[in-house]
Amino acid sequence: MKTLFYAIVAVGLLAGGWLGCGGKSTREDFNEGVSLYEQGSPAQATSRLEKAVRTNPDDPELWHALALAQSAEGRLEQALECYRRAEQLDPGNPRWKVGRGIVHNNLGQPDNALEAFRTAMKLNPDFAPAYYYLGRLKLDQGEVPAARKAFRRALKAEPGFAPAREALQALPSDASAEKS
Repeated sequence: MKTLFYAIVAVGLLAGGWLGCGGKSTREDFNEGVSLYEQGSPAQATSRLEKAVRTNPDDPELWHALALAQSAEGRLEQALECYRRAEQLDPGNPRWKVGRGIVHNNLGQPDNALEAFRTAMKLNPDFAPAYYYLGRLKLDQGEVPAARKAFRRALKAEPGFAPAREALQALPSDASAEKS
């Protein structure tokens, strides 16, 4: 299932920032929410993360985590609102744009997803996840050469970025694609 794939891979976008959450109870709710999400309990994760957001509504990292949990629950419109909130709080961070793009893609809104990924790339031209998810979008659209180019760009930005390397390896070789 495409939505689940994007939600699982998006966990990698949680890296960094969790120690920056507000007070002790917010941090505990955040950590427990992330743990529940990773254990495959998105509804319970959402509950804990909603509590964290109520305690500290000005932390974009909390909104991001809540969006991931809601996405895993299939609550995509709510997840989209969480990303919008994170973007309002921290407009220069490409992670929120990529997250919003993933949700737009899962909602069947590829044009909105493309806009979000491109905005993330403008904010940080070396942000590998933006290129990776652009590649996934292009692959979903059957545009293998464009997907290949995006995955290669992700690897140029971050040579060790495993999702892009694996996606590129899964594509037919350039030579076999040219014969088709």
